[in-house]
Amino acid sequence: MRLSLIFGILCALSINMLYANQVIESQETESQWIIVPGEPRIIEEYPTESLQNNLTARKTFRQKPNRRRDISRLGEKHPLPPSVSEEKIVSEPIPEDAATKILRSTLAQTITLNFTPATVANVQDPYVIPPNLNGWVGATQYVLMTYGIIRSFNKITGVADGILNIDASSFFGVSANDVRIDYDRFSQRWFMSCEGINESTGQVGTLVLAVSNDSTITNKTLWSFYTFTNSQVIPQIRPLGSGDLDYQQLAIDQNAVYLSVDTFDKYGNFVGSSVIVIQKSSIGTNNLVAKVFHGILTSSEFISPADNFDSNPTFGYLVNSSSNQYPSSNTYNKLSFYRIINPGSANPSLSPLISITVPNYTDPANAPYKGNLFASAAFLQTSGSTISACHVRKHQLYICHNIQVNRLGVASTSGDRVGVRWYQFDLTGDVTGNGAGTETSITVPVLIQSGTLFDSVSVSSPLFYFIPAIMTNKNGDLVIACSCSGANNYPNVVYTGRKASDPKGVLRIPVLITNSSYSYNFGPFMDTSNANIGQRWGDLSSLCPDPINDLDIWATQEFAAVQNGWGVQATKLTPA
Repeated sequence: MRLSLIFGILCALSINMLYANQVIESQETESQWIIVPGEPRIIEEYPTESLQNNLTARKTFRQKPNRRRDISRLGEKHPLPPSVSEEKIVSEPIPEDAATKILRSTLAQTITLNFTPATVANVQDPYVIPPNLNGWVGATQYVLMTYGIIRSFNKITGVADGILNIDASSFFGVSANDVRIDYDRFSQRWFMSCEGINESTGQVGTLVLAVSNDSTITNKTLWSFYTFTNSQVIPQIRPLGSGDLDYQQLAIDQNAVYLSVDTFDKYGNFVGSSVIVIQKSSIGTNNLVAKVFHGILTSSEFISPADNFDSNPTFGYLVNSSSNQYPSSNTYNKLSFYRIINPGSANPSLSPLISITVPNYTDPANAPYKGNLFASAAFLQTSGSTISACHVRKHQLYICHNIQVNRLGVASTSGDRVGVRWYQFDLTGDVTGNGAGTETSITVPVLIQSGTLFDSVSVSSPLFYFIPAIMTNKNGDLVIACSCSGANNYPNVVYTGRKASDPKGVLRIPVLITNSSYSYNFGPFMDTSNANIGQRWGDLSSLCPDPINDLDIWATQEFAAVQNGWGVQATKLTPA
């Protein structure tokens, strides 16, 4: 799942869109972004019979590149860039009283709709793994997006509406990699993005953004496509035609659209993250306004832009786990932030890096599962301790990621289980968590609370929680959903949650969303000679709020839906 974009001092991209040529400014004055005229188009439904025919015609196994951190090969320490300031946090488990234990045994949300929008058996390209699944809900529809299928559903019934039923490559008009989807409640439009693979070289060199012209997708919806193409680089760093883009991410607020991407040289070495900030009000006009920030991070991968549900935000936000502090022990204690200043203007800028000390976290081990035939070589990849989800609501920034813990939930490199660490930061510096402070470009976010979802019961053969997402509704109620498995447990989907009034750090009892009895020995992609690699899983999951009532939260996660095959579960979670 990544997206390597331009990088270096000299870069140029072409934006393929429907209007006249227009120069777009980049962070460096020597670089330009050029708009090339294109044509909007209506996406036709992909016929069901064609899907079935292609299931037998396209059995070419493909696996997207895996550049996630290999914790067995971490080298010397790379220090973080200078930080504005830090806040010290005590990292000890919070003891529970009897009332809290009773509270934890109740539900904050209940399942009110639950369906399986896709499995390996009913998508256009089932042999690309991981499926890179994510989904979003709009005014009237839920839309699933994977490599193999983009499929729309009636959000009331969970039944496919027959409008979108097409593989991602056919939709975007490129060989699609790392697909993303988002619904913008402010402009009431759908946004989808992907990386484009050069089939002759196998490298990723483009980024495509698709925008609908209305809130409900129909067979008459007009999609505008913007293609960012890497057309100029510094030869000594990345010779023309070499190198790669990966881990493309998409986020939206009222002012801007954010596309982040990691860049790699021709040898697969990480060389920096880049972010494109697009003025949202210019989308659909003949004067698109966008700015690129090249090489924001060069010593730590995966910078994540944040969706923001607040009206008229002053800043955009980028988050990084900075898990490069202590490679020798694989234990880290930093999160870092950037603010995008004036993101809705023609000339946004980047704040200084802000580094904050948080409770220790560790790179997670891969996850075992019941029915495994190949020992640790077939464990499911948990994708490291990088930030897997983040968003902003009421000036609070919510983040989650995987970490390795012991039975007490304390981060430990010798821990025997994987959990989900989550955080709430007040971006205004208000220690009460009410967003009442004054936020500037250098305001240090205050950690209001954090917690960990983990198996605290099993003495041995514990349950692993991995590939998480986090979301809140307008009341501040929170949901975490993820995949889970263990030596005695098949790969399934689980959720947990909390009310805004719950004690800090407390999560309610986790609940299984699926109840699969299938294993996942997906043989073609197993390297049984290397126990550190494991099988690809994820790399994504997603949670999103319903834009109409802003109370329900929709989950999209992966599980073993058939024997040795993946599936996607979509779930509506309603406040209890």
